[in-house]
Amino acid sequence: MKDTKTVSVIIPTLNAESYLPPLFHALKNQTHVPEEILIVDSESTDNTVKLAREEGIRVLPVRRSEFDHGGTRNLAAEEATGEVLFFLSQDALPADEHYIEEMLKSLS
Repeated sequence: MKDTKTVSVIIPTLNAESYLPPLFHALKNQTHVPEEILIVDSESTDNTVKLAREEGIRVLPVRRSEFDHGGTRNLAAEEATGEVLFFLSQDALPADEHYIEEMLKSLS
């Protein structure tokens, strides 16, 4: 039985242009596709924000000078809409298409 919890995947980014296409592809091809992907971007100077928006992904901007690992993730958690929040770094890829499904099982 498929888990019915909604999932937000939160990804803090800084100049992540080269990492995002395979990451977005992997997330959108999950057996439980996340209902939301939220990018928290620290003033990237490459095409990070453009790539995310082209994929229909919401971008939450933060000033680079105000970024800190805990505070930025807390801000994103407050903005996220999912019941379950997964945090990934920009260069992390799910091992397979069952990543979210399997993680949700561990929360049941």
